[in-house]
Amino acid sequence: MKILDTNAVNHILKRRLNLDDDYCVTDDIKEEAEIAESVIGTKLSSKVELASSSALFDRTLYLAHYKNMLNKHSGRSFYNMTGFGDISILALLKTVEETTKDQSQGRLFGTDEVLEVFTEDQSLIKKITLESSKTKVFKNANIK
Repeated sequence: MKILDTNAVNHILKRRLNLDDDYCVTDDIKEEAEIAESVIGTKLSSKVELASSSALFDRTLYLAHYKNMLNKHSGRSFYNMTGFGDISILALLKTVEETTKDQSQGRLFGTDEVLEVFTEDQSLIKKITLESSKTKVFKNANIK
């Protein structure tokens, strides 16, 4: 699963990139992307789907992780409505890790999903490093 942060979405929109790979965004980031689309004047590729439409997404589990991440990490503002994209990515990572772990139990070969996040946000990268040892983080220049 290739996950885009808000700054990765902006990178794609500003450069009008034609994507080869499939990517996903959380609902929070999709809302921010819609604002960026209107400001920049271009639409996000159809190769970018909502993570919540994935078979690996469990809304109940996601909301529990979202609540936990809200309480655990600072750097967001209810007044300015900022920082929620990071929280949603962290919750998504935990959800997919837990979902794939549950699915692979009792099988000979695991079904661990490869999790990749594309971002330039150093604060988010630190949080991902703390929360998810299985997630690979890439700079926006690696988006294809």
